[in-house]
Amino acid sequence: MEDLQKIAQVCERAARAGGAELLDWSQRFTVREKGPADLVTEADLAAEKIVRQTIAEVFPSDYFIGEESTASGEVEGILNESKSCVWIVDPLDGTTNYAHRIPHYACSVAAVRAGQVLAGVVYHPVAEECYVAVSGRGARLNGSPLGASSVSKLDSALVAVSLPPQVQRDGDDVQKLLHVLEQAQAIRRTGSAALNMCYVASGRLDAYWATGTSAWDIAAGVLLVTEAGGTVSDLSGDAFDLSRPHPLATGTPALNAELAAILRR
Repeated sequence: MEDLQKIAQVCERAARAGGAELLDWSQRFTVREKGPADLVTEADLAAEKIVRQTIAEVFPSDYFIGEESTASGEVEGILNESKSCVWIVDPLDGTTNYAHRIPHYACSVAAVRAGQVLAGVVYHPVAEECYVAVSGRGARLNGSPLGASSVSKLDSALVAVSLPPQVQRDGDDVQKLLHVLEQAQAIRRTGSAALNMCYVASGRLDAYWATGTSAWDIAAGVLLVTEAGGTVSDLSGDAFDLSRPHPLATGTPALNAELAAILRR
């Protein structure tokens, strides 16, 4: 595809611009509450605006899906668009961390065509880490190739999880968490789905699963993991679909199968 490199370059430029905007706002944002445990800041809107402008300068007629400007119900209908790219953006993944001055957040940008992620970038501005994946061309962190973990057994695995803001003590999410907690080496809940996917791609994490996530949270990360040699499925171990964006990402197929057997109970 002749424009793939250009798409990847715009992904990176947009993610870096959004991340720079987040840093600029980090000492002066005002917080308003959209829902329980779901903080939204002026920084979200400012970062999304500059990301959108950066993309539109090169691809003015493409579709744009942003967390702050798109209702979840609108996403599925355009993900399979084949004539133009669909740009899926989370301008600030890790909003609650950001609001509490925890420096673990990122700007995520992905380009999708016909349901397939062509390029994805996640930029962690505080750490100055830029994760870039291009379909068929591998994944890199600041220019260096990424490789997923080789851990194949859950009892040796460091696993991260994202849960919805509100969970019930006896609900499925908590029960699944407890089952994994009993068997994994350790569990982490970091507050950033995008960075969790990056950490699976880089081998820092051996596995990650999520419920309550949206396409913009993990679109770039899905490509990063697969291009780094990892495996992404749904929570049952079946083929992953961005329109049902609850991923199970692992470094190896064997670990994916072991975790999926627990998560589909």
